[in-house]
Amino acid sequence: MRPKGLDKLLNLALLVLSFALCLVTSEVVIRIVAPQQTEPHPRGFYAPDPELGFITVAHGSGVTVSPEFRVRDSTNSLGLRNREIAPKLPGERRVLILGDSFTYGAGVEMSAAYPQQLEQVLRSAVNREFTVVNAGIPSFGTRQEVILFERIVDRVEPDAVLLGFFLGNDFFDNLNFNKYKVIDGYLVQDTVEGARVRVTQLLGIPPELQIAMRTKFHLYTILMNAWARIVTNIGLANTEGMFLVYRENSGPEIEHAKQLTYEALHRLSSFCRQRKLPLGLVLIPDGRLVRAVSSKPGYRFSRPAEIVRGIASTLQLPILDLTERFEKSDGMYFPIDGHWNVQGHAVAAREIADALLEGELRPLLSPNSIGDPTIRVPH
Repeated sequence: MRPKGLDKLLNLALLVLSFALCLVTSEVVIRIVAPQQTEPHPRGFYAPDPELGFITVAHGSGVTVSPEFRVRDSTNSLGLRNREIAPKLPGERRVLILGDSFTYGAGVEMSAAYPQQLEQVLRSAVNREFTVVNAGIPSFGTRQEVILFERIVDRVEPDAVLLGFFLGNDFFDNLNFNKYKVIDGYLVQDTVEGARVRVTQLLGIPPELQIAMRTKFHLYTILMNAWARIVTNIGLANTEGMFLVYRENSGPEIEHAKQLTYEALHRLSSFCRQRKLPLGLVLIPDGRLVRAVSSKPGYRFSRPAEIVRGIASTLQLPILDLTERFEKSDGMYFPIDGHWNVQGHAVAAREIADALLEGELRPLLSPNSIGDPTIRVPH
């Protein structure tokens, strides 16, 4: 007669073996029937940077795939998602746009990102050679964008500068400067406060293991994508921390983030004034949160924009606020990913062009900045 303890041990071993066989079988079936894109972005597209934390590499290339899109990613010799920047032509005028993944154009092809679309609109409206340089870097905050600008400004030779400020997380990116790190050629978030309730965070899976599982196992990828859909559909796509900036009465964390944001914009403004470069801001809202924020007592969707407008007023910077235009976000954002789709970028480009040609950002295209062009506003 076998000891009871041995029977329990054998049952446990059988259970573990059955579970392992189930995982292996599921992995094989998924690879055959529904293979997944296991790379969150092209491997080696990001590199560590001692000052910025990370940076997109020069001449990077690859394909980014999610449940909602498949796009080509490439960078020029400056590491920017832009065609190669040639020597400046006589009479050519350039606008440099700083920003994060919204400016970069995450989820859409390079030609569909709003800086490239803006260039086409301005070329048709201004009777001279016009270039818009996309200097958006995914996951950057304002502090990093300012450092990048100081590095590349002499190579780009802009006549005006725009900074796209994403109201959804740029305050937090400025607060958590080193929340991302590069692991095995991939950019991985290393701190919690992000836009989604993550299983990996709930289970305490370290970033190194996350990227190893994501890039090697199709089953892991399909489960993570399914979780992303679930939390989006049931309203858990944003953690409570992400709502703090929408509160009427902000606490110490937001006050610190506001101070860091002010310091970064002051540094950028001072540098541009020294170079006699007109500078303007474009406020990019997370239009998907209108209902969620509006339903919370003591919170206001317009609050983050009001904070940045106050900073811009202190620094005497022209500002375009896209909040009202994107409050009705239907059809302009990827539901799971959260970035603008092609339609969203087209709307943003049109709004920015109108503001530059005849609206809030008109000072950037004043006679002092681009000569005295003949302007016609296309409709």
